[in-house]
Amino acid sequence: MRNAVQNGNLFSLPEYSTSFCNFFKETDTPHPGFAWLKYEKGEDGESPFRRHNIVVRSGKQFGVGPEYVRVSMIDRDEIFDLLIERLLEMQ
Repeated sequence: MRNAVQNGNLFSLPEYSTSFCNFFKETDTPHPGFAWLKYEKGEDGESPFRRHNIVVRSGKQFGVGPEYVRVSMIDRDEIFDLLIERLLEMQ
């Protein structure tokens, strides 16, 4: 996903700092099951996704601005590949 977003200038992803994982007993970068994307071209981050048939949840639902959206990434590989394909089309 990071490569797909970096190909354009519509969205940005946060950088996660490394931290110690108690389960694996090693330091690693977090890999959450969702992504926070910031729409860099305006206030309504949901609209561009809706136009490309990508379901997202507005940042307003999580107490942040509407320029942020949350994208769930836990699904079958085919669905994730389709998400990446559509993100690339948006750029």
